[in-house]
Amino acid sequence: MATLDDKAAAKGVEKVKTLMFLSPAELDSIAQRLAEASKAAPTVPSLPDESGAKKKKKTGGGLDLGKIVAKACDDVGLKDAADIALFGRMVANDHSITVEGAAMFSHALSTHKADNDLDFYTAVDDRQKEDPTVSEEDRTGSGMMGTLEFASAVYYRYAALNLDQLFYQKDRDGKPSANLGTLLAAEHLATRQKVVDAFIRATLMAVPGARKNSMNAHTLPGYVLGTFKAAGQPLQLINAFEMPVRPKCGLMDASIEAMKAHHAKLKETWGITCDTEVVLPTVNLNAFCEALTKHVI
Repeated sequence: MATLDDKAAAKGVEKVKTLMFLSPAELDSIAQRLAEASKAAPTVPSLPDESGAKKKKKTGGGLDLGKIVAKACDDVGLKDAADIALFGRMVANDHSITVEGAAMFSHALSTHKADNDLDFYTAVDDRQKEDPTVSEEDRTGSGMMGTLEFASAVYYRYAALNLDQLFYQKDRDGKPSANLGTLLAAEHLATRQKVVDAFIRATLMAVPGARKNSMNAHTLPGYVLGTFKAAGQPLQLINAFEMPVRPKCGLMDASIEAMKAHHAKLKETWGITCDTEVVLPTVNLNAFCEALTKHVI
């Protein structure tokens, strides 16, 4: 599944060249399968030990470890790995355990013209004068200085979730083939709804980690449109801002109105219907999530 890093191994460090994401259940299944295969491996006579007795040792010759691992992952499924099921997993060396993510995201784009600003910073080192390695002419300067670019704007973000691919999809033989198909039984309904509820809340409330303290980017969405469609492709509304909004006052309201108008036009032109449409802040977050998760059956 992943290739050993020979350069690191030469330095006594054992690691692989690529990241590999596995669920706890998959790891347990792989360990069990490998243990069983090791017990069943053929034995060969070894050289005499210090006592002169000959012993037999196990050899892994002839074992296809890749197939063993793939079978172990396939048997257990992703019942405890909603993150892998949502965002996917690429395994270049074995496509049989590659997972196509059920979630879709677009980059956040400003709804209007936005110019980058420069943030100048400097770090003062009060003890620089005590450092004998610093020359006299450098002791009056700062420890570090520079500039960083940032922008402040109203952003449009889009995320979608393919419930069929996540829970309900089946192969030609009628067997579950969805990413979380192991949770399709009726007793797992609450778990399925919990996965979707957590995805919605995280999508709305997550704050990007980059410079979240120095820029204090802890802002919540001003408007959220949530839709559920029983069939058909996802509905992206980014073209509402192909022409940037240019209001005389306030960017948020003008952006919301542009998106509403574009959505209404798409529905009228293409005959698009949604089984559910719910809006924040018309309802609160709990009601918003309940309106969408009720379709997880």
